[in-house]
Order: sequence, then structure tokens, then C-alpha cells
Amino acid sequence: MNLWTSILNRVTASPTVQVIAGSLLAPNKVLCFKLLWMAKNDQHERQAFLNGKPWNNQIDRRNTQIMKKIVAQYGWPGEKQVGQLGAQAAWLLVQHADHDRAFQKQCHSLLAEAVKRNDAQAKHLAYLTDRVCVGDGVPQIYGTQFEYPIADQEHVDERRAAVGLSSLAEYLAESNKFRRMIKK
Repeated sequence: MNLWTSILNRVTASPTVQVIAGSLLAPNKVLCFKLLWMAKNDQHERQAFLNGKPWNNQIDRRNTQIMKKIVAQYGWPGEKQVGQLGAQAAWLLVQHADHDRAFQKQCHSLLAEAVKRNDAQAKHLAYLTDRVCVGDGVPQIYGTQFEYPIADQEHVDERRAAVGLSSLAEYLAESNKFRRMIKK
């Protein structure tokens, strides 16, 4: 590998560069950049926790407050507004808003409408649906939240396939691989 390729690989692997590059493709570049930056910080905190840092949910609370302002001003930040990466970041931030169930449910409805308009991915709605179900103490639909009961488990793979998710067995195998990596 030559020096230029090595430098380019290092630079493009940078989360900051990925945030900037991802936002350049979105119609609302400023909003996309904000969402990607918040999601990057969210994932950074979660990675630090996996590496032994004590958990502090202030990042989730701060992100939720900002997401509330974004949703109030723009509605659900869908792919047509913030691109695929920005919309994914918005979903991730709401997925981690367990401390504000009312807002999470509000966003669930908005995301469901966005999916109907082909402005969001059905798999993101599936994850948020399960998160809301678990928070409400009812069985989840798609089996995305570990160690919680699944409604009609016999047909879960059909529901997962309908929204673009892998089978439950494949998902569990991938997750177990990830868990083993963390323990090393």
C-alpha cells in the first residue's frame, strides 16, 4: 500500500470525516450534520462504556432535548430532508430516548408515517416499535431487543423479512459474535 492510500484510508475511517461527508449528500446539510454529529457522540459514549467507563445517560438526555426541537421545527427528519445517513442518525437518537417515553412514542408515530411515504426505512421502525413495546411491558414484535418476550414468535422471521431484517437466528448469531468481541 502506498503512502497516499494509507493516509486516505486513515482519514476516511475518521468518524468526523464520515459525519462531514455524509452531510454533504443531504438536502438539508446543516440538519444532517447536526444529527450525524449527535449520533457520533452517542456511539462514542456507548463505546467508552463498553470499554469500562461508567455510564452516564446525560448524552441521551441532551440529545433528546435537541431532537425535540428538531422534530418541533421540521417534523420527522426523513431521508428526503436529511438523506439516508441523517435519517438513520435521527432514528438512533430516538431509539436511545428511553427516559422520555412520551417523546419516543410521538416519534414512533412520525416515523411510521415517514415509512408510509417512503421517507424512512421500515427496519428502523421495527427497532423503535420493539423498543416502545418493551418500555410498555408488552411482548415485542420483531425480536430486536434481547432477552424480552416476542409476540407470536412462530412468525417473527416473516415479520422481520417484511421490513428488511435478517432472520432471528442470524441476528442472534451476529450479536453473540459482537458480545464475544467486547469481552476480549
